[in-house]
Amino acid sequence: MTHTPTRLVAVETNATGRPVNESHKWCRWPDEVVDQARALRAEGMTCEQISVQLGVPRRTVNGWLIGQRRKPTARLMMVRRRISEVVHE
Repeated sequence: MTHTPTRLVAVETNATGRPVNESHKWCRWPDEVVDQARALRAEGMTCEQISVQLGVPRRTVNGWLIGQRRKPTARLMMVRRRISEVVHE
């Protein structure tokens, strides 16, 4: 039996304890891109214009802006991850 080194890391979760934002293992877009999309919308740009400027699908941008995706973090949870997974994040 081999030992796999692990480390405790803080993970952003929703109210039910599921990972959200960049803590989610299938996260494709960094939080900075989401924040930039929201800032561009506040400046008056349309979803289509934001999509073209950032290179993100329009439906994804729309989901961020109406709150279907990237909902605010409800809490932080400590989880044990392999050190190789922590290094790649």
